[in-house]
Amino acid sequence: MASAVRTENGVPVGTSGGKYDSANPVSRFLIAQFDRAVSSICCLRQPTTILEVGCGEGHVTQLLLDNTDARILATDLSSMVLAEAEQTLSSRRVTYRAVDMMSLEPLTPSPDLVVCCEVLEHLPDPSSGLKRFWHNELRGTC
Repeated sequence: MASAVRTENGVPVGTSGGKYDSANPVSRFLIAQFDRAVSSICCLRQPTTILEVGCGEGHVTQLLLDNTDARILATDLSSMVLAEAEQTLSSRRVTYRAVDMMSLEPLTPSPDLVVCCEVLEHLPDPSSGLKRFWHNELRGTC
């Protein structure tokens, strides 16, 4: 059964639809492919530091923990969803921070890997989110 879309300050947050727990074999196959892709990028890059933008409840954060020894800064716009992630994924390697990706300042030193999965659909203007990463604004981060 699909879960309801949650909002915080009028913005959809977190994962809805139960896709990570679906019994549907096609959904399970697609999620497994997604998980393998994220995991293989981690294995190829072997980062020591990761910035995860839009960590949600922590599905990708768990993949990052499982496939690297990196320290992870997991960010999300929603403090409610971050609290869920932090409760579910307690690791000394993860720091959680509530921040809007559009106001995220470049980190010093720059992380070895930036992960931004399933975020654009939550933005009122997805192209501005892409430009934020593609152009100068987070150059020190990407």
